[in-house]
Amino acid sequence: IHSSLYSSTLYGNKQWYQRRVRGKESRGAHAREDYPDRIDEYDYKAPLEGQQEKPLEEHWRKHTLSYQNAATGETTLDYRPVIDITLDEEECKTVPPVIRAY
Repeated sequence: IHSSLYSSTLYGNKQWYQRRVRGKESRGAHAREDYPDRIDEYDYKAPLEGQQEKPLEEHWRKHTLSYQNAATGETTLDYRPVIDITLDEEECKTVPPVIRAY
């Protein structure tokens, strides 16, 4: 294996691992037996009217941004909100999030 390919794969795996360890919930393919429930900014099982949005630090419906220091290998995680609206409502209507039930 080429050394740069091996290094980038190793960095990517380390970043993925850090996200999974810190993500205390289940979501789709990222299901965890020790945390079976989703933690969203709202309770989507109930009407949204009157609910207060949880701060970004308290829920997991967000994008994870990972950074890695090439010299030390240290991984840092940051987050940004999910964008819920489409760019052009006339072309594609926004679909609100819902709980998946099987």
